[in-house]
Amino acid sequence: MPISTTFFADLVRETSNATGAGAFVLSGALPGHRRFADAVPLGTDFCYAIAGITTPAEWEVGTGQIDAQGRLVRASVSASSAAGALVPFTAGLKSVALTATANWYATVALKGEPINDTTIGQTVPSSIKATTLTVGNNGTVFGNNDIRVEGVGASYPSFSMSSSDTNQTAAFFIHPDGSLAFRAVTGGALYFDTYNGNFQVRGSGTGFNTLLDFNAAALRAGNDNARTLGTAAFRWSTIYLGSSPVVTSDERDKVWHGGLNALEIVAALEIAASIGLYQWRDAVEVKGADARAGGARLHVGVKAQQVWRIMAKHGLVEPIKRQGRRGGRPGKTPYAFLCWDEWRDERDRRRRGNRYGVRADQLTLFVVAALASKMASIA
Repeated sequence: MPISTTFFADLVRETSNATGAGAFVLSGALPGHRRFADAVPLGTDFCYAIAGITTPAEWEVGTGQIDAQGRLVRASVSASSAAGALVPFTAGLKSVALTATANWYATVALKGEPINDTTIGQTVPSSIKATTLTVGNNGTVFGNNDIRVEGVGASYPSFSMSSSDTNQTAAFFIHPDGSLAFRAVTGGALYFDTYNGNFQVRGSGTGFNTLLDFNAAALRAGNDNARTLGTAAFRWSTIYLGSSPVVTSDERDKVWHGGLNALEIVAALEIAASIGLYQWRDAVEVKGADARAGGARLHVGVKAQQVWRIMAKHGLVEPIKRQGRRGGRPGKTPYAFLCWDEWRDERDRRRRGNRYGVRADQLTLFVVAALASKMASIA
């Protein structure tokens, strides 16, 4: 019988002179108590205890119901004077009470099933469910009153948490190698664990490969040169570093194409002439336009679309198509310093966003190479 359906009521006790192992005819309430038929709904499970008064060697506890005739129908026996079986009671006076049995308490403690007390209208949620549950005592391998939860075979010992409203489940568990992990079983299915001595973030969408790895020396990506920090739609505002970043530039990794051609030099010089000062619009809206009075600060750079148009004018890239309020869609470019990203809104997939950009380090070197060529020709 599930514990959550067990009915309880106070001061329910009757006498009986019933015999045998069948339904018990009840004779009326003891002084200060109530009759079962007056306190227990029909068809409701409850715990009972039968004690022989004139035959004290006969006793039985178990679960049962009250039938339409007001009799106690014994459904199951948890303990009895007949070695746990139904007792064939002999003639004599008995006491029959509604109570909570020792077996009921033990089941609550070990199985952690919800307890629903219909008398007081309160529900105690599930606590611990385990294949094996061991409570340590002095002299064992555990400390006093420690709790150990074990799995079976290749399964992982775990504490699982579930929501009955959303059917979402998360679990804290232990790998066979001893590393700890927390995972969302449903939904995004991200894993956070201490595998191989490092703290790692994994994802089911990547075959549970590592997305992020943190150890005593570094915070690193799960794979070399495979993941970005931020996206076009969700950018980091700035990065604070103690030194300049190291960018791969090993000649062994490059297919070299040499210096700039004549068209590239002309375009680069024109781009250099377009470099100017600017303020970010969102900063102006918050701080004001007067940079010298504490407003949005002045930055040095280029306008990405203008750089693209200069390169297209000299036939080096395809032009921007349908340029307008949404920025237009650029054509193809062989130059990595020209960037354009497009994305869909995560909340409304029908909406798109896009943004132009430049790789400032490469564009700067592009301009520097043209200026160096120009200076060499003058010399």
